[in-house]
Amino acid sequence: MLVRLLLLRQALHHAVPLFSLYALLFDAAGLDLARISALFVLWSVAGLVLEVPSGMLADRWSRRGALVADGLLTGAGFAVWLLAPGFAGFATGFVLWSGGGALASGALEALTYDGLAAHGAAAAYPRVLAALETTAQLAQVPAALAATLLLTAPDGAPGPGTYAVAGWVSVAVCGASAAVSLAVPHRFGPAGPGSDSRAGAGGSAGHSGGGSAGRSAGGGADRSGGGGRTDSADGPAGTRDDGVLAGLRLAWRTRGLRVPLLAVAAVGGIDAAEEYFPLQAAASGVPVELVPVALLAVPLAGAAGSAAGGWLAGRPALAVPAMLGSAAGLALSGVATPVGPLALLGCWGLFQAVKVVTGARLQDAITGPARATVTSVAGLGTELVGIAVFGIWALGGPVAAAGLCAAAALLLVPYRAAARR
Repeated sequence: MLVRLLLLRQALHHAVPLFSLYALLFDAAGLDLARISALFVLWSVAGLVLEVPSGMLADRWSRRGALVADGLLTGAGFAVWLLAPGFAGFATGFVLWSGGGALASGALEALTYDGLAAHGAAAAYPRVLAALETTAQLAQVPAALAATLLLTAPDGAPGPGTYAVAGWVSVAVCGASAAVSLAVPHRFGPAGPGSDSRAGAGGSAGHSGGGSAGRSAGGGADRSGGGGRTDSADGPAGTRDDGVLAGLRLAWRTRGLRVPLLAVAAVGGIDAAEEYFPLQAAASGVPVELVPVALLAVPLAGAAGSAAGGWLAGRPALAVPAMLGSAAGLALSGVATPVGPLALLGCWGLFQAVKVVTGARLQDAITGPARATVTSVAGLGTELVGIAVFGIWALGGPVAAAGLCAAAALLLVPYRAAARR
């Protein structure tokens, strides 16, 4: 039941027509590339500020509640865009979206892992994570088709109003995502046979041996009797009274967590490059109303890569060449020949596979009740790398961003050694 509802929530949360249109909405509102990039940077900076506190809130309050809030805040952000289509309105909407995304970024993984561990199925986490990522990618296909159908031009004059119908449908989809999240189970009983319920102080096992079976997450999420509160309301040992810095110290000082944290941050931050794909398509001559359809191959390639990530998670030696291949594809994506689009698809598929590998390794390395907090620390690093991607892309385009992607591959070398140990 847990996995099915999370898959449904994932499908709704990513089936938002506005996802493939918002960069074009900004352009239609009169923003130039510099101001659009400034919005993207603001988006990431808001995520930096909110990421770790939101993870701690999810651990101490309710991970399910964090998923519900994600849908509500994201939908509210889109509504602000539609009601106030200007730089200030777009900035406000991004802050709301950042708040929702920050709440969910640690809570989703923590709730999934703890739910599986409570039933003695922690070893299935890489496959479930791959399924969640694949669902997120595939959901973008009907969303892109819907975006094309929902575009309207009042009085034949293109502008922000062209995106109104698609925008309000997106708000409704976010509300449906929040409703499904409300039905997700959040109280788990004792871990089943084959799981180990020892709950370190948010730390790593430090001797994972490559498998996630045999360790629980230090207790299930939200099992206390109080109105949806999490089982870890007091937080990990030594962090009851302190805040964000304590969460950072907890994640960084715990043996066995640093390498997975850095790998997740470095790989996940490259995801920011996707924000420029609609602008690239429009600049290449694709009509605005056809951009969502023209980019359908990107989530399909990502879905194939995410599905392969469950297989790749058991073969960490392949993570480095896969990431280097992704960097090469990103560099070639700017070539104005059929090679460019094909390289972009290959880049995106390989990249999504590596994301699953690093995400699964991180969850396997965490024990104790602070799972969402530690995962949010990785999200903090992801936002930092994402800001670097925005800046590098603005200066040098996809070729420059590919250099950062290749540098991220270097961090997977010690990651691979840690996974072997």
